[in-house]
Amino acid sequence: MKIYYSAKTGGFYNDTIYESVQIPTDALELTKTEYDALFSAQAEGKRITHNLKGFPIIADQPSVTDDEAMANLRATRNNKLTETDAAVARHRDERDSGTATTLASIEFVQLLKDRQALRDLPSNSKDPWADHMALLRPTK
Repeated sequence: MKIYYSAKTGGFYNDTIYESVQIPTDALELTKTEYDALFSAQAEGKRITHNLKGFPIIADQPSVTDDEAMANLRATRNNKLTETDAAVARHRDERDSGTATTLASIEFVQLLKDRQALRDLPSNSKDPWADHMALLRPTK
């Protein structure tokens, strides 16, 4: 089996799956050792890119800017609030209808406090990731 890499598509192709007309014209042939080394490094957190000649190489992942980190934090926060909306609504419905609640009162109060702390992110912390990871963990 021959393995190829196309810088144009960023994809790998082998001749047992792809016919020659399906393999991009810029594709370069790799040895099995080269191919395995690329995917081994990728499994360890590196990324596969290519050099100026189109040959695949390993590179570090691009660093995240502070603005991107904050955007990621806000998105995680928003998802977490959405994820806990049903628990809040369920508890209130159970309480208002006079049936037993799934959450104990103390658990519900803690959930409300956690949700408020999430709403205050990131303005309530100099290091929001470190200070609020517990709030971002999965809930019941």
